[in-house]
Amino acid sequence: MPDRKLTQIITLADGAELRTIGDAAALIEERFHGTVSWRALEVALVLLQRAAETGNRDDVSRATDALVRTLHHSRMLGPLDEQC
Repeated sequence: MPDRKLTQIITLADGAELRTIGDAAALIEERFHGTVSWRALEVALVLLQRAAETGNRDDVSRATDALVRTLHHSRMLGPLDEQC
């Protein structure tokens, strides 16, 4: 399965950039590995998996938006308007 590009480059507070679904998956594995239950993260994961499977632009867009919201709420991003 090809590594699909996100609909935007997501820049983290530490300057790291997420460009692909694979980048997002690696970040989630690294930073949220011990998270027991967090609905926003669960939704983002489901949407990322679907986007990776289908490659559909709307699926990738929904997954990217969910990822940005999740990272914002975890304080890993600046204000949401900086990511647009």
